Amino acid sequence: MNPFAFSLLLILSPLVFQIILGTRSLLNKNRWHLDRIATFTIILEVVFIFIGTQLTAIDAEKQAIHCGMPQFAVVFFGIFIWGVLVITIGIQQWIRVYRAKKIRIHFNLYFISYNKITY
Repeated sequence: MNPFAFSLLLILSPLVFQIILGTRSLLNKNRWHLDRIATFTIILEVVFIFIGTQLTAIDAEKQAIHCGMPQFAVVFFGIFIWGVLVITIGIQQWIRVYRAKKIRIHFNLYFISYNKITY
């Protein structure tokens, strides 16, 4: 496989990881909290950008390419995916807060109506 394409797939993988495990965390189907998953994917994204840049640089050296455009493309793609990852995490955090607030409101309404019935 081409190291440039592998680098792009490597950089894309934390976003996919966040979408899958973040959604499972929102549905309470795994034991990891959303904050832990988000922290892990952001760190993984930065590490994969560095690894992807190094892989592309090694491949460019082997092909005798003297410009840094492939490395720049990998870094730019990584920064773009990092931004999409932060937006995804923000949306998932908003959903988590909204659902918690909704559950709390329904619980309070149930508690108030239950107290009115018993008195």
